Amino acid sequence: MGAMTNHSLRSAFASPTGSVLSLCLIGLAAGCGPSENRVESGIREQVLHINNATDIRSLDPHTVTGLPEFHVVAALLEGLTAVDPEDMSPAPAAAREWEVSGDGTVYTFYLREDATWSNGDPVTARDFLFGFERILSPNLASQYAYMLFPMKGARAFNEGEIEDFGEVGARAIDDHTLEITLHQPVPTFLSLLSHNTWYPVHPDTILAHGAIDDPHTRWIRPENFVGNGPFTLERWATGRRIEVKRNPDYWDAGRIHLNGTHFYPLDPPVGERAFRSGQLHITDPVPPERIPYYRDQLPEVFMTDDFFGTYYFRLNVTVPPLDDPRVRLALSLALDREMIVDNIYGGERPAAYSFVPPGVPDYEPEPVIEPDLDRARELLSEAGYPSGEGFPSMRILYNTSDEHSAIAQLAQEMWRRDLGLNLSLENAEWQVYLDRTNRLEYHIARSGWIGDYLDPYNFLNTMAGGGGNNRTGWANDDYDALLNEIVGTRDTGARRQRIREAETLLVNEAPVIPLFFYNRMYLKHPAVQNWRPTPIGYRTYKDVRLAAEE
Repeated sequence: MGAMTNHSLRSAFASPTGSVLSLCLIGLAAGCGPSENRVESGIREQVLHINNATDIRSLDPHTVTGLPEFHVVAALLEGLTAVDPEDMSPAPAAAREWEVSGDGTVYTFYLREDATWSNGDPVTARDFLFGFERILSPNLASQYAYMLFPMKGARAFNEGEIEDFGEVGARAIDDHTLEITLHQPVPTFLSLLSHNTWYPVHPDTILAHGAIDDPHTRWIRPENFVGNGPFTLERWATGRRIEVKRNPDYWDAGRIHLNGTHFYPLDPPVGERAFRSGQLHITDPVPPERIPYYRDQLPEVFMTDDFFGTYYFRLNVTVPPLDDPRVRLALSLALDREMIVDNIYGGERPAAYSFVPPGVPDYEPEPVIEPDLDRARELLSEAGYPSGEGFPSMRILYNTSDEHSAIAQLAQEMWRRDLGLNLSLENAEWQVYLDRTNRLEYHIARSGWIGDYLDPYNFLNTMAGGGGNNRTGWANDDYDALLNEIVGTRDTGARRQRIREAETLLVNEAPVIPLFFYNRMYLKHPAVQNWRPTPIGYRTYKDVRLAAEE
């Protein structure tokens, strides 16, 4: 990447007065005048200013479900393992090392004796047990509790079949030795442990503000939060920013160069203007209409990274006629995915004809469906809606974003033009959107999934019957049986075949309609060094530094 001076950045990003004024109104433009901007002061103070794209609802590692939340949580808490950005392999984190039994079912973790909570308490094996019990508690109702189901007895405890957590396969051998027993071998288990669902929480802090299974207490507020990560929570101003500060007592504090990070909840157009005016070091994503400009004119700041994710529509199958798989498949077959990615992203993202994205070891997704208008019309007619006659009014729900709106409008027009269906559009703010999809208060909803680890099962398991991330009402016994076989086999070829069978069943049943595969397109100031993204969105703020330009 070529060097670019602050002077050249300011010249290239010269913005209209109106853009600067809008930033002043939201309190982002420091001083709103010719004085030092936030990028410059951030370099001097080693404070990273980054756009997080939306206002988040929680910082509780056991209840959050979105990447915006995880980006902050990952700065505040740490699990047994981390992800090595170089090769995506499991790396030591709160655990300095581990042992695995010969049959692959018993893992023994040795915790760092110098690891402490931000209040000075030592991090112990019992803190992890407390966290496991908390996320699996039925009353907490964590949508991500299933991530712990490989652990022996975890599912039974979560579903109320056993009440004594002592029967679950986790125990503290001593303060710094933790043993986890699985009900069967899981080759990806060490990678699972880097996910926030496996993070510990500080027991005394949780209990000081409520019960272990109460998801609505104030322990996550800055004045109460106790974490074991590289940063501490200093400020959370809803709608404005979240500030985290370097934790000098973190066990690996010597690798932390940043003194702090500020996360801003700006939608993409505002984030792009803030970047252009010198108020952000990183903004993600780039508004689609600005991609050609940065790609062609400012490649020094335009970044494109692999991203293990799929953008799709989810369908509420509890609402007729979406309970009919013929209707759902007709909707899927009628969409011209190539036109969508060409119109919105200038062809910069690949159209999706499978649910699992490419780029995973031991499995290369194959196209499961192809656009077929004749077949779509035939299916719709078979379902009782020839040329769309008699089809009820329905809505496409999306969280507020120009990008999501444009995609929904294209789908709306294709379904109107080619199937005779009249659907309306409905937008909602992020938190409202999450609540409504969780409660199945929608017809068709824009959705996306970024893998938690590099394995197809992580995508397919989101659609397990009754799963917390399903949110469609769809369940299929044959599909769930295939998921169990995928988990239970250690034969790579047999596992690959079961994955393909499950994916084919899912895409043809069409409770989800894949549209395209993600890549990450964002803007990064040249001063940001050692920024190492991963395909699963995992971020480590270790080693990141802001270098003054010569």
